[in-house]
Formats: sequence, structure tokens, C-alpha cells
Amino acid sequence: MGGTSSIHVRLGSSMITGVGQSRLTINVPDGATMTEVVKELVRLHPALQTPLETAIVFVNGDMVDKDYTATSDDSVAFLSPVAGG
Repeated sequence: MGGTSSIHVRLGSSMITGVGQSRLTINVPDGATMTEVVKELVRLHPALQTPLETAIVFVNGDMVDKDYTATSDDSVAFLSPVAGG
């Protein structure tokens, strides 16, 4: 039977309002991708749906795509892209 992984999440400043905190820990099934991590975050905090759709994902300081597989105790940061001009 599959276990769960604890993922430590840090949210960018534009996402904190929807959650009320910048850091949280969630549990996802072992082998979950970042897409599944996002789905769990949205399930727990529906206000994050729109900002997470365009967020840039970093795991343990490295930018990853949403197919990246999470492992227990990963530190995941979701940051809003910055536009300049």
C-alpha cells in the first residue's frame, strides 16, 4: 500500500491573502507530481486556484516543471511570475 509524503510549501506574497499564511505543510500520496500537489493545495485552499495556475515552481531551490515527482520533506515554493517592461 502506498504511503504519504509531507511537503513543505512556501507561497509567494500574492498568494498569502487567500490562505492567511506563507508557509504550510501538506500530505500527498508518495510519488505525487507537482500537479497533484497543486490540486491538493486548491482542495484545501480554493482561493489559490487562479494564482497557482501561473505560478513558477521551485523544489529545494531548483525550478521544476509540474511533472516533477515530490518526495517526503521536499521544500516547494510557488512564486508568481514577474512581468517587466
